Amino acid sequence: MKSYYDILAISQAASQDEIKKSYRKLSKQCHPDLHPGDKKAELRFREISEAYTVLSNPEARKKYDQQLDVSAQRAQEKTSNNKKTQPEFSTSGINFDNVNRQFESFFGFNPKSNKISADFGGRKNKQAKNILDTSEIFESFFKPKNK
Repeated sequence: MKSYYDILAISQAASQDEIKKSYRKLSKQCHPDLHPGDKKAELRFREISEAYTVLSNPEARKKYDQQLDVSAQRAQEKTSNNKKTQPEFSTSGINFDNVNRQFESFFGFNPKSNKISADFGGRKNKQAKNILDTSEIFESFFKPKNK
């Protein structure tokens, strides 16, 4: 629901004089006679006129304020319901003491001790060096050529 108060750039507690002043100011800026052929100015002028029509009539304004309150309550309920249905992140199942061991079991290398796991993924690791070491690849691309 679009807010007529935002359209007229006034607060919800604005008086009838403030509504009228804001309407006159904004309608002069966007009047179709001043901007012939400009569809955006025409649409803006219509929005301003519609907002003024509702807010300048005390009965219509009262109904509109009630609708705003109801839609605000619905939006608040919707966001609170979304928060309730989303699971909260919990670290209760993670043992941070075993992170290095878990890393080693996954990659076959312990980054803290620089040791290669003897048993990696249920198979014996025959590599004698760090599996994350990329120095050979680097040297093969950037090795200076001997003349």
